[in-house]
Amino acid sequence: MVSTHKVLSLAIVLSLSFNALADETLADSDAFSSHWYLGGKLGAMKYQNACEDWAVDCDGTDVAFGGFVGYQVWQHWGLELGYLDFGEAKAMYPESGKVNQYTGSMSGIEMSVVGRIPVTDNLDAFAKAGTLYWQGKNSGPSRTLTDDGWAPTAGVGLEYHFSNHWAGRVEYQYVNALGSDKLGGSNGHLATLGIVYRFSSAEDSKPETQTEPKPVTPIVTTRLPELHSSVLFAFDSEKIENVEALNPIVYRLTRYPETRATVYGYTDSTGPNEYNQSLSERRANAVYEYLKHAGVSTEQLRFNRSQC
Repeated sequence: MVSTHKVLSLAIVLSLSFNALADETLADSDAFSSHWYLGGKLGAMKYQNACEDWAVDCDGTDVAFGGFVGYQVWQHWGLELGYLDFGEAKAMYPESGKVNQYTGSMSGIEMSVVGRIPVTDNLDAFAKAGTLYWQGKNSGPSRTLTDDGWAPTAGVGLEYHFSNHWAGRVEYQYVNALGSDKLGGSNGHLATLGIVYRFSSAEDSKPETQTEPKPVTPIVTTRLPELHSSVLFAFDSEKIENVEALNPIVYRLTRYPETRATVYGYTDSTGPNEYNQSLSERRANAVYEYLKHAGVSTEQLRFNRSQC
């Protein structure tokens, strides 16, 4: 009897589909237009060194509020004009055998340059710097003093856009050398929460994340070259002898889950057709099972049982 090898052929056609990333970034300069906005804020003011060392009681914290109007000149730069009421600072001083209360108050007009950068689609970080024209008053038991002047100011904050027009703002602002020798001076620390309304068109404003349409991404199909692999079996056997021939097939199928493979079984013409048909099916099934146990999904495999 002549010993020979029978060949089982694997014909595999693989195609890969993937989403090409659409260019979702529109040039900011093309999408932006200048606009006005206005807002209000409420918070707390801390007068640093609000009282003299000989005060028997000192309260340098009070409620503060303000309003502002701004103009967004460029996407990252704008101007703001605002009014601030810093509230009062109170102190108790011993004088002539009794304790007297003195109350100081401050308000002012600020002018600032504001720079902003986007953190997310709806969140901006901003910083500002400018000057404050302040007016102050110091009231005691026997007299009231007033004065005014200029002081530098700077601040930082975050602004979240709820919709095309409305935004919320959290802000910290510092005022240096607020006050004078006549009234007494201190540095100011102001923390506020605010609301902003922008007079920009819906097309030029921040998008509403709830209603923003998802960009359409085109489907691009790339067809990979076909792979064919021949697997050898011993005479009258269904045991695979050269499993390494299947390694490129396993790699391709596991690397690209969209690919599909068809397994065909063959024998030679020696022997009865019915027996050869059964043997070819068992050999094809052996390759099918090997691929499945190697990590290939059964959805990727097609088993052709008609070849002999």
